[in-house]
Amino acid sequence: MNDVNEYMTILVLIFIAGSLASFLRYSIFAVVAERMVARMKTKLYSSILDQEIAFIDKNTSGELISCLSSDTTLLQVFMSQSLPKAVVSIVKAIVSICLIFVTSPQCRSERNW
Repeated sequence: MNDVNEYMTILVLIFIAGSLASFLRYSIFAVVAERMVARMKTKLYSSILDQEIAFIDKNTSGELISCLSSDTTLLQVFMSQSLPKAVVSIVKAIVSICLIFVTSPQCRSERNW
């Protein structure tokens, strides 16, 4: 019974550590995305202000600001949600393949292929 308790304690600790790591990963990606979008908005807004009058006459300011905010919002969503999921999926695939070769002796031997 003590062995079961030890294994369950280890599994609970692994679950808690995984949850904390996941929270940190998503938090870091969210902060990075927020900072990158803020920097991009500043640069894009200053470049709009540096354009000639003909450019401003051709494109309305509301249209420019709308494009600026919607595009940077899409980039922020990608950087804070989609990219972390893709990175986690790639890492899981690599680790899974490595574990298959480590745990299965048939996969390691060339004779069985």
